[in-house]
Amino acid sequence: MIKKIYQISFDVDTKTAEDILGINYRKVYQQIKDYLNAEEFISFQGSVYQSINKMYYTSALDMLVGLLEKHPHLKQSIRDINISAIENTRNVNFLLEGPERDKTIEISKKDEFERIYEDDECELER
Repeated sequence: MIKKIYQISFDVDTKTAEDILGINYRKVYQQIKDYLNAEEFISFQGSVYQSINKMYYTSALDMLVGLLEKHPHLKQSIRDINISAIENTRNVNFLLEGPERDKTIEISKKDEFERIYEDDECELER
Protein backbone atom coordinates (compact mmCIF):
# COMPACT_ATOMS: atom_id res chain seq x y z
CA MET A 1 0.00 0.00 0.00
CA ILE A 2 1.06 3.56 -0.68
CA LYS A 3 0.59 6.46 1.69
CA LYS A 4 -1.37 9.36 0.22
CA ILE A 5 -2.88 12.68 1.21
CA TYR A 6 -6.60 12.17 1.83
CA GLN A 7 -9.53 14.52 1.69
CA ILE A 8 -12.63 13.76 3.73
CA SER A 9 -15.96 15.48 3.21
CA PHE A 10 -19.07 15.28 5.34
CA ASP A 11 -22.69 16.09 4.64
CA VAL A 12 -24.43 16.68 7.96
CA ASP A 13 -28.22 16.35 8.10
CA THR A 14 -28.87 19.37 10.32
CA LYS A 15 -32.52 18.43 10.90
CA THR A 16 -31.54 15.03 12.28
CA ALA A 17 -28.74 16.61 14.31
CA GLU A 18 -31.23 19.08 15.76
CA ASP A 19 -33.67 16.27 16.60
CA ILE A 20 -30.89 14.48 18.49
CA LEU A 21 -29.03 17.38 20.11
CA GLY A 22 -31.66 20.09 20.27
CA ILE A 23 -30.67 23.73 20.07
CA ASN A 24 -26.95 22.87 20.26
CA TYR A 25 -27.06 20.77 17.09
CA ARG A 26 -24.40 22.90 15.37
CA LYS A 27 -21.81 21.51 17.76
CA VAL A 28 -21.51 18.49 15.46
CA TYR A 29 -19.38 20.65 13.15
CA GLN A 30 -17.07 21.60 16.01
CA GLN A 31 -16.85 17.99 17.20
CA ILE A 32 -15.81 16.87 13.72
CA LYS A 33 -13.33 19.74 13.37
CA ASP A 34 -11.75 19.20 16.79
CA TYR A 35 -11.36 15.48 16.22
CA LEU A 36 -9.91 15.83 12.72
CA ASN A 37 -7.57 18.65 13.75
CA ALA A 38 -6.22 16.39 16.50
CA GLU A 39 -5.67 13.72 13.82
CA GLU A 40 -3.68 16.22 11.70
CA PHE A 41 -6.35 17.16 9.21
CA ILE A 42 -7.01 20.76 8.24
CA SER A 43 -10.28 22.30 7.19
CA PHE A 44 -10.44 23.64 3.66
CA GLN A 45 -14.03 24.83 3.53
CA GLY A 46 -17.07 23.91 5.50
CA SER A 47 -17.05 20.18 6.05
CA VAL A 48 -14.07 19.37 3.82
CA TYR A 49 -10.80 18.32 5.46
CA GLN A 50 -7.43 17.26 4.13
CA SER A 51 -4.70 15.28 5.86
CA ILE A 52 -1.55 17.23 6.56
CA ASN A 53 0.63 14.15 6.17
CA LYS A 54 0.46 11.16 3.89
CA MET A 55 -1.30 8.18 5.39
CA TYR A 56 -2.71 4.79 4.49
CA TYR A 57 -6.35 4.50 3.43
CA THR A 58 -6.96 2.05 6.27
CA SER A 59 -5.56 4.61 8.73
CA ALA A 60 -8.04 7.19 7.42
CA LEU A 61 -10.88 4.69 7.88
CA ASP A 62 -9.70 3.81 11.40
CA MET A 63 -9.62 7.51 12.24
CA LEU A 64 -13.24 7.90 11.07
CA VAL A 65 -14.27 4.87 13.13
CA GLY A 66 -12.68 6.59 16.13
CA LEU A 67 -14.64 9.77 15.42
CA LEU A 68 -17.93 7.85 15.25
CA GLU A 69 -17.11 5.90 18.42
CA LYS A 70 -16.30 9.09 20.31
CA HIS A 71 -19.48 10.84 19.08
CA PRO A 72 -22.06 8.07 18.38
CA HIS A 73 -24.79 10.58 17.46
CA LEU A 74 -22.77 11.42 14.32
CA LYS A 75 -23.76 8.08 12.79
CA GLN A 76 -27.31 9.39 12.60
CA SER A 77 -26.45 13.03 11.89
CA ILE A 78 -24.04 12.48 9.01
CA ARG A 79 -25.81 11.73 5.75
CA ASP A 80 -22.70 11.14 3.65
CA ILE A 81 -18.93 10.74 4.12
CA ASN A 82 -16.47 10.63 1.23
CA ILE A 83 -12.74 9.96 1.21
CA SER A 84 -10.65 10.95 -1.79
CA ALA A 85 -6.97 10.41 -2.43
CA ILE A 86 -5.42 13.73 -3.41
CA GLU A 87 -2.57 13.66 -5.88
CA ASN A 88 -2.00 17.39 -6.14
CA THR A 89 -3.56 20.43 -4.56
CA ARG A 90 -2.70 23.80 -5.99
CA ASN A 91 -3.98 27.13 -4.77
CA VAL A 92 -4.95 29.13 -7.85
CA ASN A 93 -6.51 32.12 -6.12
CA PHE A 94 -4.54 34.36 -8.45
CA LEU A 95 -7.14 33.46 -11.09
CA LEU A 96 -9.68 35.41 -9.04
CA GLU A 97 -7.87 38.66 -9.62
CA GLY A 98 -9.87 40.86 -12.00
CA PRO A 99 -8.63 42.72 -15.08
CA GLU A 100 -8.31 45.90 -13.05
CA ARG A 101 -5.78 44.12 -10.86
CA ASP A 102 -3.89 42.20 -13.54
CA LYS A 103 -1.10 44.77 -13.55
CA THR A 104 -0.51 44.22 -9.85
CA ILE A 105 -0.07 40.45 -10.06
CA GLU A 106 3.30 39.65 -8.58
CA ILE A 107 5.90 38.24 -10.93
CA SER A 108 6.20 35.20 -8.65
CA LYS A 109 2.52 34.42 -9.22
CA LYS A 110 2.95 34.66 -12.98
CA ASP A 111 6.02 32.45 -12.77
CA GLU A 112 4.06 29.94 -10.66
CA PHE A 113 1.23 29.90 -13.20
CA GLU A 114 3.67 29.33 -16.04
CA ARG A 115 5.45 26.56 -14.09
CA ILE A 116 2.14 24.83 -13.30
CA TYR A 117 1.07 25.09 -16.94
CA GLU A 118 4.39 23.64 -18.11
CA ASP A 119 4.19 20.82 -15.54
CA ASP A 120 0.66 19.97 -16.65
CA GLU A 121 1.67 20.04 -20.31
CA CYS A 122 4.49 17.58 -19.55
CA GLU A 123 2.06 15.30 -17.71
CA LEU A 124 -0.32 15.36 -20.69
CA GLU A 125 2.46 14.36 -23.09
CA ARG A 126 3.39 11.25 -21.06
